[in-house]
This record gives sequence, structure tokens and C-alpha cells, in this order.
Amino acid sequence: MRNKGIRRLPVVNEKRGLEGTLTVDDLIDLLADEVDLLAKIAGPGQELEEKRRK
Repeated sequence: MRNKGIRRLPVVNEKRGLEGTLTVDDLIDLLADEVDLLAKIAGPGQELEEKRRK
């Protein structure tokens, strides 16, 4: 998408009817949410590992 300067993609159903539009901003928001969840999962594990080392 970046190489072609495309910021929006149509989302179609099996009959090729338009269901919606996916934007670059949608993808960035989704990825940010996923990274946040990963950080919340990894954080307690890292703290536990540090306590075990001491």
C-alpha cells in the first residue's frame, strides 16, 4: 500500500458487493491495540523474571 500510495482498500463479500473500506489508519489503530496487549502480557512476566534473578 505504501509503495503505491494507496490509503484505502475496498472490502467486498463473496458476491463482490461492497461491505466497507479498510484504511491505513484502521490498520495502525489495530496494530497499536495489539502491541499494547502484548506489552500488558509481557510486563508481569518480565517483572517475575527479574525477581527470580535477585
